[in-house]
Amino acid sequence: MMKFKPTPTASAITLALLSMTGTTYAADTGKDVQSVESITVTGIKASKQKSLVAKKNADTVVEVVSAEDIGKMPDKNVADSLQRVPGVNTATSGALEGGFGENDRISLRGTPPSLTFTTINGHVVGSGDWYTKNIGGASRSVSFGLLPSELVDRVTVYKSSRADLVEGGASGSVDIQTRHPLDAKQQISGLVSVEAAYTQLAAKTDPQLSGYFNWKNDTNTFGLMLQAFSEKRHLRRDGQEGVWWDKVDPASAMGKAYPALAGKDISLLTGAVYFEQERKRDGGLVSAQFRPSNDINLEVTAFNSKLKAANSNQNHMQNMIPAYGAGATVLPVGTPGVTGNYISSIAFQNVGWVHDTYARPNAYAESNFVDVVGKFRINESLSISAQAGTTKGTGSSDDIGIEAIGGGGAGSYKFNGMNPANVSLTNSAVYKVADLGGFNTDPNNATSTSEDKERYAQVDATWRLDGGPFESIKAGLRTSKHERSNSVIALLPNPKFATDREHYQTGAIPTPGGDMYPGNWGNSLGGSFSPSFTFTTANLQAWAAKYLVTGDHIKSKEFNIDEPVTAGYVMGSFSGQGFSGNVGVRLVNSEENVSNYQADPKTSQYVAKSFSNTYRDTLPSFNLKMDVATDVIARLGAAKTMSRPDFGSLASFQIDQLNQQASGGDPNLKPIRSNNYEGSLEWYFAPQSRVTAGLYYMDLTTYVGFASSKANFPGYNGVFTFSGPVNTTGKVKGFELSYEQPLGNGFGVNANYTSADGKETSDKCGQAERAGTSHACDLFGTSKDSYNVGAFYEGYGFSAHIAYNYRSAYYMGMAGNDRVNSDAVGSLMASLGYTINNNLSVNFDAKDINDPLLRTYVYDAKGERRPNSFYKNGAQYYLGLRYKF
Repeated sequence: MMKFKPTPTASAITLALLSMTGTTYAADTGKDVQSVESITVTGIKASKQKSLVAKKNADTVVEVVSAEDIGKMPDKNVADSLQRVPGVNTATSGALEGGFGENDRISLRGTPPSLTFTTINGHVVGSGDWYTKNIGGASRSVSFGLLPSELVDRVTVYKSSRADLVEGGASGSVDIQTRHPLDAKQQISGLVSVEAAYTQLAAKTDPQLSGYFNWKNDTNTFGLMLQAFSEKRHLRRDGQEGVWWDKVDPASAMGKAYPALAGKDISLLTGAVYFEQERKRDGGLVSAQFRPSNDINLEVTAFNSKLKAANSNQNHMQNMIPAYGAGATVLPVGTPGVTGNYISSIAFQNVGWVHDTYARPNAYAESNFVDVVGKFRINESLSISAQAGTTKGTGSSDDIGIEAIGGGGAGSYKFNGMNPANVSLTNSAVYKVADLGGFNTDPNNATSTSEDKERYAQVDATWRLDGGPFESIKAGLRTSKHERSNSVIALLPNPKFATDREHYQTGAIPTPGGDMYPGNWGNSLGGSFSPSFTFTTANLQAWAAKYLVTGDHIKSKEFNIDEPVTAGYVMGSFSGQGFSGNVGVRLVNSEENVSNYQADPKTSQYVAKSFSNTYRDTLPSFNLKMDVATDVIARLGAAKTMSRPDFGSLASFQIDQLNQQASGGDPNLKPIRSNNYEGSLEWYFAPQSRVTAGLYYMDLTTYVGFASSKANFPGYNGVFTFSGPVNTTGKVKGFELSYEQPLGNGFGVNANYTSADGKETSDKCGQAERAGTSHACDLFGTSKDSYNVGAFYEGYGFSAHIAYNYRSAYYMGMAGNDRVNSDAVGSLMASLGYTINNNLSVNFDAKDINDPLLRTYVYDAKGERRPNSFYKNGAQYYLGLRYKF
């Protein structure tokens, strides 16, 4: 039997409800987000009016983005559209891999992306990743790279919770609504879009095709919609990375000759990174809707999206490893420079190079679902809806990696603060097999595959009441089973070749005068680096076919998780003279069954382990909307929310032999629970215009943070720095401001700003705060400041929109013992359009016009920012033609 104990939040909500007794309740004024007023204008103004009306009528704190909004900006996926919403932050990567020029993850109000719950048409969507470390990390956040903007009719961001929303969003939730066939105004309608996409750094133009066809019968009782997309884009990224930092040993020759350098951080492998990728996103959506009467509505929707993401990454690194250890005898030339606690400039007479290459020719991510919905009006008082379906996401990457070691020449580096360094390395472009100092098959060569799926069913009933404090009561039950598995199969050196040295005697590798980095590599990056050769993907595939064989499963990196969940809720909607709202409670029973492999110190083997836990949550919620004055609305909200830990935090294992770093999960982690409170004031002072201000506070009672320790692992040499998740506490507080208004003559402006202060609040973090190192307790994903500013014009068939999006620095994850942070970044985008006639229009869109530099850093022992990586992806341009019928 499930037992639920009232929480302080639940008690507060109950008192708030009881305080309202005795009030006279009037007619129905509570409206669902989807119930909007008639729109009579078109274009940009229509989209903004539609979104504002939906926000104004909602009985919770929401933001709404309509299909028209999406069509008026260079939005290539749903995350692009959401980045202009107050309180929403986006990232162009899933973890620490740096950005790739397309928004991939979203988060709300300075919290991790996995605390924002994403649904499509109210149900969970299975998601996958193509990047190996994201597959292993197994976040619950959805990869928006699989969700093109063409799918969308409307996106609703729920900042305050309601009892009828599926649990999982501790900081909020996002629901993506697709089009419904019977909502079309015409019996036959559709759209065809043809675009040419040009990426600046890759210097290639690719086709992007999308469209939909909608038909319904003349009685408006049956409709069918078909959507399809096929979008290709070449991507190139130039970068610089400090792959391996370590400390100068006092016993080394350098430590003795320069005592002031002992214990200082030195960059041992400073690399020039050259990443290439071809992305091909194909898929579509089919929806059939049957509405034989106003009392019955049935709809079936099926969706599939596959992103083929073949890629390769070259990292040509200056090798200073011989200079830092206890036995090192190499001395620098001149006196090294020091900034904070790290050596910021140094030169040697004789250093080498290390060249790491990875090819992933078959990397992909895929998402699909089939969803069935039925809505039935039994009588004027009772309505019932039912929903059932299944969803699956898959991600896979086949990693083929090698490491070549050589060199023999002068080398130096000079870091330029938070800008790329000047790195000099002679003879770095020379590659001769006979002179090669070493060659290694990467120990992480493997094929990694994840599967993320859920089966779900729910039923909801709504009773409309004629009297009493409530105008309607809604209740429902939901059952689901979510499953996540990771499989990793090793690619090993072919045993018929006795040594690694034999593995490169193929001729299928670069030789002097062969493949090189592009001549314009790093031109826009800043800093400098010496030229480098490359291993092409074709060469690596040929090499791998001869010298690698498929091995066994890497048990330490594999796991299976299944989560049966049962939830029920009851929610009452109320309204009176000048106010409305809802109050309810959701009861959730979650099972967590984890199976993985863990090291047995007695046998030095990985053995199968199983863990099972059950969690029960009572999630009350209360939302109140009040008409303070004409066109002025105040809102209050309070709720207890929860998110489940990332799958990787429960079961994953990652190990990096080169850097002696590892990470792993804890299957006994508790869910992330939060008590959320907020209030806002909204002034709709003119058509398509508003000024809003809001405050919010989240008390994260069981946040998941990370801690580091030293550990040994069977099968690996040395002592590793191990980082793993732990339950702790945290708080997030802040405010939001938003403004938009037409200025007349077709012009208009919009702007918003979000302030977020997120910190862990454990005793350890309290000590760090007092010691002046509070950055060690920043919450994952918290940007203190983020804002959007934009302007638009519409008239005489022309439309134009320009916007700038900015977020300040934020903590983005652990790499061994280092807390890696992203520096502030801003992106400029624009869209131009011309309507030729009622059916045909032309558009020109541009993203990342300012070619933003993505910077990451860590804090050294003295609290100084030490540079970690720099990346540039270049601008993107799209020229397209749209035919609407």
